[in-house]
Formats: sequence, C-alpha cells, structure tokens
Amino acid sequence: MLESKDKNRKQMQGDMKKIKALVIGVILTIFTFLPYIAQADKYPFDFFKEKVTLSIDKGELNVEGIYYIRNKFSEEEELVILYPFPIDRYHSYPHQISINYIDGKNRESVQFIQEEEGVLWPLKIAAGATKCILIEYNQAFKDKEATYITTTTQGWGKALEEAKFIVSVPADFREVKLSYQPDKTEAKNNRVFYYINKVDFLPVEDLVVKWK
Repeated sequence: MLESKDKNRKQMQGDMKKIKALVIGVILTIFTFLPYIAQADKYPFDFFKEKVTLSIDKGELNVEGIYYIRNKFSEEEELVILYPFPIDRYHSYPHQISINYIDGKNRESVQFIQEEEGVLWPLKIAAGATKCILIEYNQAFKDKEATYITTTTQGWGKALEEAKFIVSVPADFREVKLSYQPDKTEAKNNRVFYYINKVDFLPVEDLVVKWK
C-alpha cells in the first residue's frame, strides 16, 4: 500500500507540474492572495459560497467546510488548488484531512499532496458548471484560541455571495469571544453554538475563537 501511494503521489506531482505549466503557470489558492486575480471578471473560476462548521474541544479543532466554485467560461477549465491551514507555534499541522467532491448524495474522494502550508490538488470544472467541494480536517492546538483562515478569500478578487459559519464549543468554556459577531447563539447537548451569516462577504480578519 505504501509503495502504491508513493507512485500515485509521483504521478500526481507530474500531472500538477503539467497543469501549472500549460494551463496557468501558477498555483491559484482558494484562500491565498494573488494580485493578478484582482480582475475577477477575466478569470474563469468563481469561488462564490462557503458553509463551514468549526467544532472546538479542548486541544482539538474539527473543521467541515463546503465550498462552491463555478466555471464562468464556455470551455472546460483546469488548474491546481492550494488549501492552506493556520500553522504556527499554537496550531499543529492537521492530523486528519479528507477532500471530496459532492454531487447530490454522491461523493468522489480526491487525492491531494500535503505541502508545508496546506494541501493541493488539480481541479477541473466543465463549462458553466459548479463544483461542490467538501474539506474536513482535525487540528490540534495548544492555547485557548482556535483560528480558521478567511482573509485570503481576497485572492479571488471579489466578495463571496454567501458565507455561513457554525462554531460549536463545550458549555464549560468561559467568556467565549469570536472575531465575528454571531447572529444567533444556541445552547444544546452540553455545547454552545454560534451562527454567523454573511452576504457580499470579503473578510478583513480571520475567524478567531478565544475563551477562558
């Protein structure tokens, strides 16, 4: 199994090099700023919606994000996507990561390559179509603070049409503070849920949760 995975990794790395060279020559990230994307109308892909659930426990952050990207052009387009994680002295590299394309009830597992700052994989979208991407990861942290990256959405050169966040923490967390004001708070099953709903959303700060 390990040998087979190594071969797949080498093959995918080769495919990605071809994609980067022949299609765009650079890596586009879902969340990392690239100045050339400022002219969003001239770019084929449009990242327009996300729904993210953050479940926080002591020392562990579980993220489930659903991201919607559409191809605005009349031809099939392909490029490489980089999905970064908040990694610093307080946040470890995620120890469980999965990526799936979702089409109704169907799921297609996506192979990816782990890099220092995140994971990357080739993305192909048919003309005029929308791709729904489910990304899940578990990440350990050391302090009473957890971060989810939002600011690099600016790299797409336009605001998200819609963004929804659900943050869940244990009921015994004290003085919980979020960098974004929640629209609704709900207590159930020994946890507290914070709901954040945004439209025309171009974030200037990451989603940070702190407590005592």
